[in-house]
Amino acid sequence: MANQMAIVIFVFGNIIFLAGLLHLYLYDNLLKKWHRWTAIVASSISLIVFLIAFIGIISWKQALITGPLVNLLYLTNAYYGLKLVEYN
Repeated sequence: MANQMAIVIFVFGNIIFLAGLLHLYLYDNLLKKWHRWTAIVASSISLIVFLIAFIGIISWKQALITGPLVNLLYLTNAYYGLKLVEYN
């Protein structure tokens, strides 16, 4: 029971994080256009995969395929943070 609750909290937190990244990159004006649209597509795909895995349409083994995509989003988010520091 506790293990399942921990998984639900972890997945729900990631869904909120990915939705926040999608919102951030949709209304961004700091990144170059190609980088911004790449981040929008990557965050959209990751969010959709997390949602359909959470619902149970696909298994978590199948959802692991998007792992490198999520890592790319972490790098993009770090780059975005550096651009914010440079801008300010």
